[in-house]
Amino acid sequence: MSKINVLIVGLGRVGGKFFRELQLLGAEKVTILGVCEPNENNPLLIEAKTKGINCYADYSAGIRELGEQVDVIMDTSNSDVVKKGMRDLMQETNNHHSVIVPMSVNYLMWHLLPNAETIEHSDHKNIGY
Repeated sequence: MSKINVLIVGLGRVGGKFFRELQLLGAEKVTILGVCEPNENNPLLIEAKTKGINCYADYSAGIRELGEQVDVIMDTSNSDVVKKGMRDLMQETNNHHSVIVPMSVNYLMWHLLPNAETIEHSDHKNIGY
């Protein structure tokens, strides 16, 4: 199986859990190439920096810089503006490789995580693509 390179957009409750769990899989399976988090005081952002993971305040900088090195972009922001912005940016940069994972798929993957607490869907509106 090929190694998957990931960019995580948002290090809140959902993105933070994936940040931790993906690291446990090991770099031979998954490498977090970057994280995008506007809150510079987020402890996970600080942790990512100490591990040498690329950190961006804005998703567009991460997508532009990392480009097609990224296999999977995990959008855990669930922001309509971010969703549209990412799709537009992928077209603008002619990136036909990276796949944007919407919140609905994040929820599916969440249910597969060991010891994952329940996420109330009311926390996130419009979870589709």
